[in-house]
Amino acid sequence: MKYVLIITFSLLMFSCTHDIPIAHLEFIKIEKNDAYENSFFITFRSDVELINNLEKEHSGLILKCFYTDKKIDEDAFIHHKGYYLESIWGESELISNTQKGYVYKATTFVYDSMDPDNNRSKDIYQFTNSNVDCMSCVASSVAYMNIPNRYISETMCIPANGIKKLVTK
Repeated sequence: MKYVLIITFSLLMFSCTHDIPIAHLEFIKIEKNDAYENSFFITFRSDVELINNLEKEHSGLILKCFYTDKKIDEDAFIHHKGYYLESIWGESELISNTQKGYVYKATTFVYDSMDPDNNRSKDIYQFTNSNVDCMSCVASSVAYMNIPNRYISETMCIPANGIKKLVTK
């Protein structure tokens, strides 16, 4: 009987999924954050309220952008090597709620997954000199031991030419 309870409890825990709808994100703008080196404000719209929903089941809203123009899924979080932009938990704010959706502003920093010190002052020029048309971003969040599963929104594209203009100013 004890083993049946342990197995049942384990199956329930590892089969947990989140109840938050998968958000559709729409890029609005990117701005340089002059307060920090290699930091950017990203403003985007979501059809789902993210901050409160993600704090209920997860650690909160994190916007993560990869230097690739591909759809982001769980494998991207596990296998990505190189530079990426990421907001710090609690650094995204809801700036308006309209009929078109919820508008957020995220403070992001450039990171390098290959850097063991996770130094924020890495250079974004690698991305701007690549042939990638856009930077792929998702709203994401995890919970303790990744239960329920990582939340990943639909992939949003930030046009590379907008980022290149900011960096070359």
